[in-house]
Amino acid sequence: MRTLFISLLIALFLTPQAQNNYELTVPGKEWRVLSMSVFVYSVANVLDNITETIGEPEYIDGVKYFPVYRAADSGSVQYHPGYLREDTLTGKVYFYDHHENEEGLLYDFGIEEGESVTIYNCFTDLGPATMQCTQIDSTLINGEYKRVYHFGNITWIEGIGSLFGLLYSEISGLPGGGHELLCCSLNDVQLFQNDIYNACQVTEFLPKITTEQYDTAYLGSFYEFQLHHTIVPVGDSVRWEAISLPEGLSLDALTGVISGIPAEAGPQPCIVVVENNRIGHRTDYIYEDLFVDEATEISTTEDESRLKIFPNPAREMLTIERNNSKQANLMLYNQNGEHVLSKTLHQRSEQIDCKDIPNGVYFMKLIENEQNQTVKIVIL
Repeated sequence: MRTLFISLLIALFLTPQAQNNYELTVPGKEWRVLSMSVFVYSVANVLDNITETIGEPEYIDGVKYFPVYRAADSGSVQYHPGYLREDTLTGKVYFYDHHENEEGLLYDFGIEEGESVTIYNCFTDLGPATMQCTQIDSTLINGEYKRVYHFGNITWIEGIGSLFGLLYSEISGLPGGGHELLCCSLNDVQLFQNDIYNACQVTEFLPKITTEQYDTAYLGSFYEFQLHHTIVPVGDSVRWEAISLPEGLSLDALTGVISGIPAEAGPQPCIVVVENNRIGHRTDYIYEDLFVDEATEISTTEDESRLKIFPNPAREMLTIERNNSKQANLMLYNQNGEHVLSKTLHQRSEQIDCKDIPNGVYFMKLIENEQNQTVKIVIL
């Protein structure tokens, strides 16, 4: 009789303590999860914000289960992917897919440091995943210290679940995308908040690159060009990174200035990405050709006058500047030598409308005082 009494005391002591430690399945508990995509050059983009909630318990074949509901901000339809079953004595949590009538281990909060656990997540349906717990420490959650489990790049917290979201215990997401837990609450009491975002909703990643095209560079001459981006929140910092630059040019990662002396003429791919250091994601990229002209200037032999043509490449308008207003004849030819356009110049500065000229490489010939000058022009 004495032995039975002691056993009951132990059971009564262990059960509330275990529930207090794990308590993942509490009706009304809510998770806010950021869903993102990662596309070309590893630039991240916000896809959606997802809400995961626990409903009131139901009994299935005499076993207590808690329904899980999910809803995306982009849509109003809430759906029910399955149920959670929690063993508070062992710390194990199972996900039951009621559509496929399949159950698998989602969490094991009873694991110790150095041990391995095999997760079979019926929600992601990616098959068994064996993970080793490399470290266990703790964090303060709502006035209580909770154990934090580290499995490489995967982290669990007692009572919270994975930092990728409640139902992503073994993976951050699917190929080409991922998830991050933003916050977790119970009855409007905040239990957890991601200290990177400090918000329960994220609508976009900043900064965005505002530069649309590069200035023309000149072969053998020093080039300097400043990239620009949108304003970022206070406390954020950015880093620029070059994926591809013309030979001879370099990019300052802190200032976003491209500089150097181009070593090769012609249009060359210039690909640059920008990263927000605080959130740890590349947020935008620019992929445009940087045109390197063969000469920095052209002068006549009669009066050493200088001819400036810009922008080159041109999109809509091309400006021609001379240091005199003498009459000159201008002719434009394509690469096949076909005549495309003629114009008589009378002013020091005049413009040519390029909107109706097909994209390509052209040669502009200027005849002034019987002197001929030819310049290569690129129209985009």
